[in-house]
Amino acid sequence: MNRTALGRSRGRGRPLFGGDPPPRRLPPGRHGIPANLVTQHQRLRLLAAMTEALGAHGYANVTTTHVSERANVSTSTFYKHFGNLWDCLLAAYVAAVTALRRDRVRLRREPQRRARDHW
Repeated sequence: MNRTALGRSRGRGRPLFGGDPPPRRLPPGRHGIPANLVTQHQRLRLLAAMTEALGAHGYANVTTTHVSERANVSTSTFYKHFGNLWDCLLAAYVAAVTALRRDRVRLRREPQRRARDHW
């Protein structure tokens, strides 16, 4: 995977809620992708994995192992990003709400654009 493709996959929350999902795992070994992009990619995968794990196991039964395995990262990588399971859940919730608010604003503006473009 090249740097440009990774940059596109991390854009504005879209991998979690619409658009092309990020790859499930980055290439192993030396790949030339900057460390900050690898970190961002891992975080996005963890947030997506949290939503998937909640759907599969329910709130009471989801574990850090469920989330880490779905994100294809180690449990220690999970804890580098989040202090505990609740922190990850809260971050996934905030990402979802942010995406919904952004889509709501976009949809509200769309009829105005269509009307303006029609005339």
